[in-house]
Amino acid sequence: MLNALLSIYIGWLLGLVLTTVLLIIFGYDWGPLPHLYVKLVKFVQNFYPHNYPQTHTSWPAIIKQCDTSLLRKHRDDSLSSFYFSETPMLNVFDVCSDAFKAGFEAIIQDQLSVAFDSAPPFYSTLLEHPGRLPFLDTKHRISRRHIFGYFVALLFRYGVLLPIRLSLMFVSFIFSTTAIVAEYFMDMTDEQKLRVGIMNCRLFCAGIGLVAKYHNRQYRPKHPGIAVANHLSPNDIQAIYADIDPNNGYGFTVTGQRQTGLICFIETIAEKLIPTLWVERRSATDRKRFMD
Repeated sequence: MLNALLSIYIGWLLGLVLTTVLLIIFGYDWGPLPHLYVKLVKFVQNFYPHNYPQTHTSWPAIIKQCDTSLLRKHRDDSLSSFYFSETPMLNVFDVCSDAFKAGFEAIIQDQLSVAFDSAPPFYSTLLEHPGRLPFLDTKHRISRRHIFGYFVALLFRYGVLLPIRLSLMFVSFIFSTTAIVAEYFMDMTDEQKLRVGIMNCRLFCAGIGLVAKYHNRQYRPKHPGIAVANHLSPNDIQAIYADIDPNNGYGFTVTGQRQTGLICFIETIAEKLIPTLWVERRSATDRKRFMD
């Protein structure tokens, strides 16, 4: 009985992985299903308490605020005003250390994080046991249904999402390696390289669980134009490259600083499949070649 269930489970996962790979290879996708999945996750999370701090101040950012503390802050009053939690104090040292830590959090501020919203805490995204709240006397109470939802989400993440995403990441690695070996022994055309690059980027994005919605596609650069954006990671580039229409016959030229180590290896792989232009900024020759 156990072997039969295990066989069904593995076969189901393999079916999902192979179907996803075939859809990507033939230029299709799952349609609205990934976006419906995101909506379902948001719907489930609405049943859990929202613990975002409420503030109307123009300067609410702290470098890194600790979620667990015996002090609670008057967010609507002042960034430097605190009152003690109603939980009985067990150790004077904990109170002193929390006050010391809160003082540093109130003093050390930056000029960047004020432009962004803080990420939701783990206990409101089902990524952490929901019984762990920052204040024991908080007005929110976690019910058994919340605990049940957490364990269901835990089984789904590690029993379904994790093996599927690892498999897709492995397939994307094998796909890119095979394409590089094939390009070494035979000269691939630019159109073939473009299609291989797009398929590899889409496999990678599927492996990391990316659900993207692309806007204003009419403003994409036209051939032979070039788009340059600073401080993009390889993941960002693959997400942008995955949206290229292979029927156009051209993609993006990836530019960047020539690096060493692992990044140099990734750059070497990339230049085998897609148009690249790596620049050593200290070299006048490279800078002139880039401008030309």
